[in-house]
Amino acid sequence: MRTLGYLFSMRTSSAATSAKILFSSLALFASLHVEADMSDRRLKPDIQESLQHEVFVTVKLVQVYVTDKKGNPIRDLAASDFELSDNNQQQPITHFETHFGPVSMPKDEAKSLGSPQPPPSSMNRKFFLLFDFAFNDLPGIKKARQTALDFLETKLGPVDEVGLLSFSMNRGLVLHEYLTTDHQKVRRVIEGFGSAKTLGRAEDVEGRYWEDMKSLGEALGSTSRQGGGEGMAELAQHAIENDRATYKAQVLNFTSEVSALAQALRYVQGNKQVILFSKGVAGFMLYGLTPTGVLDFGEPDRPPTLSPTDSRYGDSQLRRQHEQMSRELASANVTVFAINTSGKGTTHFKSRDFSGEYSLKDIARQSGGVYFDSLANYGMILEEVQKKTSHYYVLGYSIDSRWDGRYHSIKVRVKRPGCRVEAQGGYFNPRPFLEWTETEKMLQLLDLALGEIPHFENPLRFPLEALPYVSAGRSQLALIARLSKDELRGIVGPRTEVVFLVFNSENDLAEFRRKEIDTSNLLRRNVFYSDVLTLPPGEYRCRVVLRNRDTGKGAVASSDAHVRDPQVPGRLVVTPLLLQPDSAAIYIDHGKPGALLSAFPFDEQRFSPVIGPISRGTSPLLAVVRCGTSGTESGTIQPSAWLINIDSGEKASILTTLLSRSQDPKECFFLQEYQLGDIPPGRYELVLDAQDRENAEPLAVIRLDIV
Repeated sequence: MRTLGYLFSMRTSSAATSAKILFSSLALFASLHVEADMSDRRLKPDIQESLQHEVFVTVKLVQVYVTDKKGNPIRDLAASDFELSDNNQQQPITHFETHFGPVSMPKDEAKSLGSPQPPPSSMNRKFFLLFDFAFNDLPGIKKARQTALDFLETKLGPVDEVGLLSFSMNRGLVLHEYLTTDHQKVRRVIEGFGSAKTLGRAEDVEGRYWEDMKSLGEALGSTSRQGGGEGMAELAQHAIENDRATYKAQVLNFTSEVSALAQALRYVQGNKQVILFSKGVAGFMLYGLTPTGVLDFGEPDRPPTLSPTDSRYGDSQLRRQHEQMSRELASANVTVFAINTSGKGTTHFKSRDFSGEYSLKDIARQSGGVYFDSLANYGMILEEVQKKTSHYYVLGYSIDSRWDGRYHSIKVRVKRPGCRVEAQGGYFNPRPFLEWTETEKMLQLLDLALGEIPHFENPLRFPLEALPYVSAGRSQLALIARLSKDELRGIVGPRTEVVFLVFNSENDLAEFRRKEIDTSNLLRRNVFYSDVLTLPPGEYRCRVVLRNRDTGKGAVASSDAHVRDPQVPGRLVVTPLLLQPDSAAIYIDHGKPGALLSAFPFDEQRFSPVIGPISRGTSPLLAVVRCGTSGTESGTIQPSAWLINIDSGEKASILTTLLSRSQDPKECFFLQEYQLGDIPPGRYELVLDAQDRENAEPLAVIRLDIV
């Protein structure tokens, strides 16, 4: 998604220069894509060939809206009431869900109900708020912002996902926030539009990614950052038509980038709702000026286009590309609610020539959405959106998913008379990863890195341990991921990228590190991949993403951590790293070589870290325990341990032996051995304590799953 904002992020000094740069950038972008794709095909013909013939069975899920003739939702249908065909072949329905409101209530009221919330689902409602700063003005932007904030506050349920996009002349199409249930984060970014300090997670991750790629000499074009949001006055200024060439370039940029986004969104299951805040593209640019003598015919979808070639009657290239964008959105199952921020629609063709209502109507009509001609009563608009999206069924059926990119048409019918049915018209089979555009590849990476429910694929999950500690008065965080040799075979290859991401309590990106490695020769042994970070005290959410850059296969690990403040006095705290006998593991440092062993010294020739479940009968276990000795002498520590069964609450002491203790007065380490014996499989807490600290809180509690 480097196209979404970074390829066109340069500032220009004149309208003519702006147009030249935009057109040259488009040409450069196209040539770079061709060159990159040809390079991939030359280097990886075996991978490309194998992917073209890969077939697997999966469940296709389809959202279906059913209303009566008055538009009221019908809520009492069963799976047997539906008939579904794929490419005119009747399909048995094997999966059935109902998703019914109400979700239209303030969040504080929803929380006070006390009822458990439904678990996240790949078929929950998905909204993208798209702010058009180019074809807009300052009053329209302000109204749009207030409407969006009200939508977040009153119309979203806890499991509804929302993403945030904007389009501007300088940055192009920018994804600020990927689909998330963290609605407050989206709110903060919207409120921060115009502030250079406010960045969304998606744009931050994308920018850091392309900066890293550029440093390796692999970036495709400009990846410079503009330092965040743009001023409101400057954003509104983009709507001013300097000249026809610049305006045309702007329309081409918008339609091409939205089309690219729509193609990427094909891989996200279910319906996606886009709420577009825009004045639209001026009608005369698409359809031409209305000739003298033409009368007002009411409210047609578009004015008459009198010539396909004469620019006085519209630009045929812009018209084709705009219509293609609308079709791409519809084929990706994206429904657009287009809101005209300019106010009430015009009443005569001559004034409509300079209005964008026809372009907005076209987007809404082709996608099955709704056009709204004013934000004067935005409460009514939000109620209409809510009514149209909050009551639906999910039908599932088995398909042989082939990597051929072909389109399948879907038809859904309800047997009960008097029902009106709205469902997606079809879907595309996935294409081989090497044929994906850079927009699709970037959105897939953001899906893996940020998605609470990854939509592009069901990635492999691998365990990650986050161990906070203090060294030389600084707060540190060690991240250790365990990669199973058996699971790695389906993921890694000669070009595997590993991305470490750490988010703070505000869900802002606190740390980003990327590295490309060749793990294809490591498949004979388990791999431990680690990094050590210096972070300020606070709460953090950590994520590690692996992605094969030739096949697109991905894997994800996540863990939470509380990094302590070394300056705050308090009780003794320890950070243990559990170890088990293992002489065959491989260790890869993402950052400084040897950083993990410096933080937690152990004999890697005899032991390996316990990350994730352990097998029954694994004994003994060891622990490297690192101490923070606030107000306590390290020499008085006499640790002990016991196990607590999480399900039954049963407590069992285990034999512990102190094997060694560090002699360094500045660092406190000790090595402890635990004899578990034949503990039955289950979920346990391993509690570490000190014999001289009776009635005090435990030194540490470690989750231990035995299988």
